[in-house]
Amino acid sequence: MTYDEILQKMKTTPWNWYYVCDGNDPNSWEKYRVRREELDYIGSDINTMGVPAWWVGVDTYDFSGVDKYIDALLKDYPNRYFVPRIKMDPPLDWLKENPEDVCVYYNGPTTAEEIKQMLGTSLHDRNGWDDGKTRNPYPDQRIANQSFSSQKWVKDACKALEAFVEHIENGPYKRQTIGYMPAFGNCGECMWWGDWRNQGDPRKGDFGLNHKKYFYEWAIEKYGSEDALKKAWNMPSLTKENIPMPTPYERWSEGGKNLRQVILADDQRQVDCNEFHSKVCFDAIESFGKVIKEKSGKPAGCFYGYFQDETVGYAGHLSIERALNTPYVDFYSSPKGYHYCLAGDPGSSQAPAQSFARKKLWIEENDCRSHLSPDVIRKSDNFDDTQTIFWREIYRALTFKQGFWWMDIDGIRDDWYGDKDMVEMFKAQADFYKKHAGQSRKNIAQVLFVEDEESCGHTTYLSGAQRSLRLKLERELRLCGAVVDHLRVADMLEVDMSKYKYRVLPRVRYAQGKMGENTR
Repeated sequence: MTYDEILQKMKTTPWNWYYVCDGNDPNSWEKYRVRREELDYIGSDINTMGVPAWWVGVDTYDFSGVDKYIDALLKDYPNRYFVPRIKMDPPLDWLKENPEDVCVYYNGPTTAEEIKQMLGTSLHDRNGWDDGKTRNPYPDQRIANQSFSSQKWVKDACKALEAFVEHIENGPYKRQTIGYMPAFGNCGECMWWGDWRNQGDPRKGDFGLNHKKYFYEWAIEKYGSEDALKKAWNMPSLTKENIPMPTPYERWSEGGKNLRQVILADDQRQVDCNEFHSKVCFDAIESFGKVIKEKSGKPAGCFYGYFQDETVGYAGHLSIERALNTPYVDFYSSPKGYHYCLAGDPGSSQAPAQSFARKKLWIEENDCRSHLSPDVIRKSDNFDDTQTIFWREIYRALTFKQGFWWMDIDGIRDDWYGDKDMVEMFKAQADFYKKHAGQSRKNIAQVLFVEDEESCGHTTYLSGAQRSLRLKLERELRLCGAVVDHLRVADMLEVDMSKYKYRVLPRVRYAQGKMGENTR
């Protein structure tokens, strides 16, 4: 397939993301084979999944685990296609060789030697996230992995990615590998370490040695001089040696804040930190996409743009204009919204997916929990409810001109493809989607929900206030019985606004220039 043919197939074909089975089960690979063949029957021939660790040491790569996974998926199945999700976080040996480039949490070590001593111990947070159930007292973890601002990491990771892509492109599955998806940070979703944690958890922030230096240098460039920076941050004693990064208490605590301060950050350091995080996060994404394009000529994609997350700035997901205009990244993704997503709820995207889909390919991750799921909070009550939520996501994808993949997030424990009723439901959905995805459709929305990344960069990280303002409002809008478009302020300069009879801008406060004029 040509590059354009690949993108068209990605847009009009249901993908799937299916884990391999439990490695402790002696029948694991046979179960995997059977369920993959059910996906063939369903008609989902684009397969994506994470691959085992392959960057195993400084300038050292081992692709044996990767080859085993790909063989299990593609060998003897010439009609299957693959988009690997490639872990770009560096190995432990790299971190030990570059302790100055390690992400350090609040109250973490302050010297390279202290950092090096903690690496690989219980004080080292290798995941950067928890299951959401961890409560005080929180684990004593002081450091994470690489700072996304690390120029050394980006350089070395690009070298490693070149080796990965060359390995695939010179192997037996070049034709069936139709794109690549670099991944780093929390869950491989290009989000800063510690982002998803509870408001009171101190395992957040980045006080890394080089990270602070790079942040200071960037801020000097932004404001033009150290004197101007001191004024902007209201810190007359500021120097490169004593730069005070925003602390978790300053970012996440409601203590001492009035109502406006609970909703809007009035600390310019925090606003600038959000901007810097987003710049360096996308610097890495764009660098990886460039490697993929130069080494394979195939589409590159990643997770990005999680506006539903009140900590979207800390995560590093605010460089939306760059994301939509770069020539090096072709598709983006996020999971569907996790709030208000059960039967009877309208569903939503974590990102302004409709805005992304105007200029790039958007692939929504549908990881709804079925009635078979062990997740007692998010599971459907019965098969009727399962059908309701999964069909809702098909209609959303078609309405907003998005692609999607099914992700059986609980794997064999929520055994979608081992259940006959589920398999027949997915087959009907795949047939329906492929029939209609390539057709032109008229947008009939008269309600517009608008967000703006600059304004998101000024919001606080206080989940109660932000979720009431943002998530509950969107839910009520989508339950009103009319189609609701979800765009950004920048889109308002390019689309026909006359059709919208009702426009809701819950967090648009800082749009500037032409965008601000158009908003008014």
